[in-house]
Amino acid sequence: MTSIPQTPLVQLFGACSVIDKINVVDRQDVDESEYDVLDNAVTCILTRLEADLRGREELGVGGKQRFMIITDKGRVAPMTRVSRRRQVYNPTRPHSGGAYQFLIKRLLEDPLPKESDNSFFIQLTDLMATITLLYIRNETDRDWSRQLPYQLEPMDVRRWMDELRGVLNLEASKDSAYGVLYYPEKEAPD
Repeated sequence: MTSIPQTPLVQLFGACSVIDKINVVDRQDVDESEYDVLDNAVTCILTRLEADLRGREELGVGGKQRFMIITDKGRVAPMTRVSRRRQVYNPTRPHSGGAYQFLIKRLLEDPLPKESDNSFFIQLTDLMATITLLYIRNETDRDWSRQLPYQLEPMDVRRWMDELRGVLNLEASKDSAYGVLYYPEKEAPD
């Protein structure tokens, strides 16, 4: 097993061991009247978690594992609707073509609410999401949020992403140097 360099960000995310999934749904690239962002994002992450756990089980790694989703209170009801639907209906189109049902079977419980101000883990997740969003906006020449300090430079964000390479699943996407998957599917920035 290779050693992960202990940069400040890696130390911060050390509790995560490996950040396995980074999905980006860029709302500027979709017509939300035709593309339900939350539904698609939840479906994507449920399907990826299920597929990974099935794959690990097939490889004999860790036995039969299950997962849970913890989210902020405002999203519990819609996420519950999506997760329950995907347990009985989840048509999937693999890269090899065709379509089949890939039901979510390892979700232990409906998504559970947790206030982020009471959860170090959710705060870390929010930080990772913010760093990733800034990276994507920088790489796609989009405006930075007006809430950020002016001292923050695009190279800072790139440096943070580079520091996190040791805990990112770089194999999650062949199109992204950091394993970031983009939805709807498009070419990832380098």
